[in-house]
Amino acid sequence: MFSLGLVGKEGKPLHLSTIQGILSNPFYYGHFKYRGEIHQGSHKPMDFKETPPFIFVVKRKSMHYVYILKIKNRVKLLYYIGYTRDLKRRIFEHQKDNEIELIYYEAYQSEKIAKTRERKLKQYSGAWRSLKQRLNLD
Repeated sequence: MFSLGLVGKEGKPLHLSTIQGILSNPFYYGHFKYRGEIHQGSHKPMDFKETPPFIFVVKRKSMHYVYILKIKNRVKLLYYIGYTRDLKRRIFEHQKDNEIELIYYEAYQSEKIAKTRERKLKQYSGAWRSLKQRLNLD
């Protein structure tokens, strides 16, 4: 690591756990943490193509997504709420059957929290109603 010029304060080489802590920070892949939850940021994520090869040694925690799709080819306006670990793959699967638009998603590090959020949006009309108001979907 020292040969790559990665040094901390006082010019000492960075320890691998320090680098792992920096890279597991959600900010670097386009998210931010607020009140214990991970949210999509409006900032540009770090471009991993331009980073040194050692970065790929450090495994990033997998994310869990709750997402909302607007299904367009229906007579009645329809929204679909779902959960997945791979958002791109899941959207691609939905596009095979319907013309859809991803209108919203939330990212979580915890599978349990993501599944709980999905269940709240599906089962409790108040959670879905407040989110619709926030997104101006009415």
